[in-house]
Amino acid sequence: MLGNYLIIALRNIKRHKLYSAINLIGLVIGLASFILILLYLQYEFSFDKHHDNADRIYRVATEFHGHDHEGNNFMAFTRGPLAPALLAEFPEVQAAARIKPASDIKLVVEETGFYEEKIYFADPAIFQIFTLPITRGNVDGAIRDPFTVVLSEKTARKYFGDVNPVGRTIRYMGNYDFRVIAVMQDMPQNSHFVMNLVFPLAAYQKINEYDLSDWRRSSCYTYLLLSESADPANLGGKLPALVKKYDTSAHSEKHTRHSSNLFLQPLNRIHLYSQLSGELAANNDIKNIYLFASIALLILLSILFLSTSYSMKQVYDTRT
Repeated sequence: MLGNYLIIALRNIKRHKLYSAINLIGLVIGLASFILILLYLQYEFSFDKHHDNADRIYRVATEFHGHDHEGNNFMAFTRGPLAPALLAEFPEVQAAARIKPASDIKLVVEETGFYEEKIYFADPAIFQIFTLPITRGNVDGAIRDPFTVVLSEKTARKYFGDVNPVGRTIRYMGNYDFRVIAVMQDMPQNSHFVMNLVFPLAAYQKINEYDLSDWRRSSCYTYLLLSESADPANLGGKLPALVKKYDTSAHSEKHTRHSSNLFLQPLNRIHLYSQLSGELAANNDIKNIYLFASIALLILLSILFLSTSYSMKQVYDTRT
């Protein structure tokens, strides 16, 4: 029976070659487009999911009143001393880390210069918060010595080839020598920021004579790892009182005119839902995802309509 249907279908295709070709090409293109959109949506929803504790990682962001940056008063960065204060005040904060990006930095390895973009200065706790597997060396040395650096595998190969880079030296901006203490796996591209080199934040303070204990400076990106029993909403409600307690300038007239609030952002919602000023990298927008999902649905309906119409014509031709 199945063989008879196949023979009849082949005869109808030969009889209506142009019509059959158009329908088959349309079905193939539609199906390929549908699959590509699904893969794109899957990729967009996968951002930052590779971290073991992704559901417990949060970024602290700032809403300024009476002040905005490029038309936006929501900022992705926070005040320098915030992370240590959060760790000291709230037991539900299991780890807290600050990061500061740097770009267009000249690094020299054995007389060869490199200009790097994805450089980050960070507190050592960054390796506790995010899943950054170490393939060579050990990151514990960064706590004792600020002039150390962790390289991604890609950067290690770029600078040192197949030679083990641990213990080798990288010169920063021609003046400061950093010892390589570890190599980490390359961060996946479906991360809302990617680090190729990680220097201790303590080194940034020494190099730039920058006081990260100053509550008047909003300059760091603050990430938290909360305990499993933590209530993020409850913690968020405590943040205004924390700033008021530590920021001695909060009571000044100038600060009152330009006050600020802090809020928590779940890590797995940053890429699609965060459009703050000062984002570490360009994020997508959930509205674009809805648009592509709608297009995929329309394509699927079109495929079903075309396949149904084609099948009905085959049946009609068979009967006639």
